[in-house]
Amino acid sequence: MSRFFESECDMGTNGVRSPRAAAWVVAMALSLFLLSGCVAPGYSEEKEMLFEDTIHIEPRIGTFVPNDGNFDSGAVIATRVAYQYAYGSYISFDYSVTENVTAGSGAADASVSPSLNAYVRDAGSAALSEADRRALVLSFDWDYPLSTDETKPYLRWGLGVGILNTLTGTNPDFEEELLTDFPGEASVPIRAKDQAMFLVRPTIGAHWKPSENLALFADLQLDIAEHKTRITVNGEDFRTEIIDFGGLNLVFGMSYSF
Repeated sequence: MSRFFESECDMGTNGVRSPRAAAWVVAMALSLFLLSGCVAPGYSEEKEMLFEDTIHIEPRIGTFVPNDGNFDSGAVIATRVAYQYAYGSYISFDYSVTENVTAGSGAADASVSPSLNAYVRDAGSAALSEADRRALVLSFDWDYPLSTDETKPYLRWGLGVGILNTLTGTNPDFEEELLTDFPGEASVPIRAKDQAMFLVRPTIGAHWKPSENLALFADLQLDIAEHKTRITVNGEDFRTEIIDFGGLNLVFGMSYSF
């Protein structure tokens, strides 16, 4: 967690801004509005009247599958603290760590690039050797009960916003191309900087309560995040093109309430 806030938080112009990302957010928000609360087939007015607020502790493990094909899948460990403030409604904080998100080797031929700046820009994710992740997310979630029988599984929808920090490394092949083809401009150290960015995270999950205070679940989360990455050469910052740091998280866990 010590590196979470070390990166430069340049999030003003390169956050979530693509039409695809906006469409996902709008579609998920409409789904949450239409498919939660009293319209659910398992909605119980009696349970809503008898509701008492509760705290939920939720450890989670899973896998992350990135959108960018240059990155490999990574392992996710997360924990969430949720406050159930109304019948079927939650607000929560989620902190997740994703490791082993490595990138492929190889790099484009720098000799055909007109400048060092252009080569770094066009390299995109190929300039990186890894992109491990730290995410802090504020989420709002709603239960969608399928039956009035509490022993039956139910769905939960959610929408979260937060900060994603990528812990990046520099691709050695990319470094070699820079040093070989731009000898007058490029010299070590060449370093990719960690990058913080905005994150939007719609979620849908299947939950089951084997007992009053314990629930088991599987969640599918869509991470929407993209940003340029800084590459430092001779102490000067260059920027890559916008890199898609989004992907899918499939996480499993348990929820203990009190």
